[in-house]
Parts: sequence; C-alpha cells; structure tokens
Amino acid sequence: MKLESQDVPDPLETADANAEVFTDTVQEICDFNEFYTVYMGMLNDGYLDSGFSITECRTLFELKKKKTCRMNELAEAIYVDQGYMSRIIKRFRKKGLVSREPCEGDGRAYNLSLTEKGENVTEELASMMDSRVGSQIEGLSIDDCKKLKSAMGMITNLLSPNVAEA
Repeated sequence: MKLESQDVPDPLETADANAEVFTDTVQEICDFNEFYTVYMGMLNDGYLDSGFSITECRTLFELKKKKTCRMNELAEAIYVDQGYMSRIIKRFRKKGLVSREPCEGDGRAYNLSLTEKGENVTEELASMMDSRVGSQIEGLSIDDCKKLKSAMGMITNLLSPNVAEA
C-alpha cells in the first residue's frame, strides 16, 4: 500500500493543534478556578463565615490529620512558605487552638498539635464544610453525583504529580 501525501500528518499542523489544545486547557482550568473559588466562598473574609481564611482552615485540617508535626512539615503539606505558616501558628497559639512542645533531640524545633479547643473548632469547621457542600449538591441526581465524584477523582489523579513538583 502506497501512502499518499495527504495520509501523513503535517508536523506543523500537529504542533499548532497541540498548542491550541494546551492553551484551551489552561484557559478552561483558569475559568474553573474562578468559578469554584466563588462557588465555595473562598474569597470571602472568612471561609465558611468562620473568621478563618481558607489557608488557616487548611492548616487546622492538616494538623488534625497529622496529630502532631513540626511547622516546616505543616508548611510543606499545604504549600505555603514557613514565614506565613509561622504567623498562622502564632495567631492560633494566641487563640488557644495550637500547642507546641520542644522536639526531642532538637531544642530549636517544636512539635505542634491541636489543643482541645483547636480540635473542637476544627470539627465545627468540618461540619460546616460538609453542610455547605451537601446543600450545594443536594439537587443533583445519584447519577450526577457519581459523575461529579468521578470527574473530581480524574482531576485529582491527572494533576497530583504536578502538585508534588510545585
């Protein structure tokens, strides 16, 4: 079988098409981020009307998950710089949400953990988040909920390697 010139893709056309797909994907992600941050109320003064920023909420959730950790581990887990994390932890300590204990073997480092008050606040935030998300999807059919869950899983799986490199 003889290949005709029209059967062989033009490398320049392929490169242009790939660039267009990439550009369209970037724009779609930006559009979705804009929609989702507004949809979830992330740009409000206090996430979930809690008085805490989204970063502060993520810090509390991460600390609850880890039980105890050093500040640098916490900063790395949520991708913020240590100076910012230090200011968050200082505010949390003043509010009685976080305690710190010197690390064994390293007098310069501290292990952080939630206080009982911090645990209670974090549980309340989790309940508020569940309630908010639940109210936002309550009108969806079971089939649409399954589709949404699948799509979110796909997004997470596709982007996870890129987050680790950030």
